[in-house]
Order: sequence, then C-alpha cells, then structure tokens
Amino acid sequence: SAEASLPPEPASGRAPASEPEHVHDSGRAPAYERLVLVTPRFVSGTLLAPLDPFHLRIFPRDHAPSLALLDDAGAADLASHLLSLTRALEGVAPGVAWNLLVHDHGPAPDVALHWHLELRPRVGRTAGFELISGMGVSPSDPVEDAALLRTALPSPNPTETPRTP
Repeated sequence: SAEASLPPEPASGRAPASEPEHVHDSGRAPAYERLVLVTPRFVSGTLLAPLDPFHLRIFPRDHAPSLALLDDAGAADLASHLLSLTRALEGVAPGVAWNLLVHDHGPAPDVALHWHLELRPRVGRTAGFELISGMGVSPSDPVEDAALLRTALPSPNPTETPRTP
C-alpha cells in the first residue's frame, strides 16, 4: 500500500526532520527527506529533480483518479494543506509568485492513476539550456529546500478548526 511506504506521521503533522537511518544503493537519501508536510489525507514534498527551487508535489494518501472525487472534508483538508504550504513558501521566498498545476485523470473509478497537484514557485531563471532542451535545472538541493520549507511551516494551532464552505 502507498501508506506503508511513508514514514510514521509525526504528531505535529510535519515531516520527520531527523537524519535518515540509511541511504539507498544509488547513494541518494530516502524520499522522506524531501517530505515537507504529511497530514492524514495528503503528503507533499520537493521533487528529486525539480524544475525550480521549492517545486512541490501534493498527493492524496488514498487512491483517487480525480480531484472531483474529494468529499467536503477532503476539500477542506486540501485547502488547509495548501494554505500551510503557501505560507511556508512566503516564509522562505517572500512575495514569490507561484502556479498551482492540477494533474487529474477524470472521475472514471477504473483509472489506476492518482491525481496530484504541483505548487511551482517562480523563483528560477530560464536560460539557454532550459529553452533549447525543454528541461529545467534547479540550482538548489531538494533536500535542503524541503528542510527550509519545514522550518517555515506555520505552527499548528489545535484550537483552530478549518472552515468548511
């Protein structure tokens, strides 16, 4: 299951900040070092090969091919998750513009793909290589980006209840 591959969720809802216990055979640190925010319904983190610094992906923890299948509680949780991430981005890159990209596969329940979101801050610079190749090159380390974003996450407020539409 997808949940089995995730580290235990810390009480704070923040991704673990400790050093990994092991490194993959490739020499890269485990993916959980790139996690920024883990909540009961969503997990977000930096990409291994980001297009720009602080480029994030947000995934539902439960299988769902389409964002349209989210219930009201899920939509409220997603809104809270995104608010925390955008506040963290504001903390590390004040005034940065960003795009929210939706990758959706339609409401067909037999589709084996997950919907996901990308939060892509516009902090990088497009240069010749990016223009000619169509690939992005980020000058930052995604593990360091994740650590910066984790420290910039707003402190959880246990008395605050998310508003529902």
